[in-house]
Amino acid sequence: MRTALRLLLALFMLGAAIAPATRSFADDATKDKKPAAGKTEQKAKAKKDHDDKKVEKKITEKKKDKLKGDKKKIEKKKDEKSKEMKKSESKDKVDASSKGPNGEAVHIGPKGGKYYMNKNGKKVYLKK
Repeated sequence: MRTALRLLLALFMLGAAIAPATRSFADDATKDKKPAAGKTEQKAKAKKDHDDKKVEKKITEKKKDKLKGDKKKIEKKKDEKSKEMKKSESKDKVDASSKGPNGEAVHIGPKGGKYYMNKNGKKVYLKK
């Protein structure tokens, strides 16, 4: 491992010492290769853009799925609230003189029948 590092360091230092002397040759070589490098850069950039679009598409799909889940949760909460409201709502008058079997308020219906609301929100009529 150490010998490999020493070899790399020696090559690096050797390359740094040789580079100023061969600068004009290196410039000529890079001038010839620039158009090819530009094409590869364009291809690389296009591939990166394509990959970025894929990632963005996946992210937006995940966000949409999450929003769908959130909408379902909100709808469930609304349904639960509406059920609770139905349970507690009653437009009929309350008979204060009587109570249901578990102490519920007794209501008087439009035709005079008496009922109470059970724990499920359903009307349970009392016998006369």
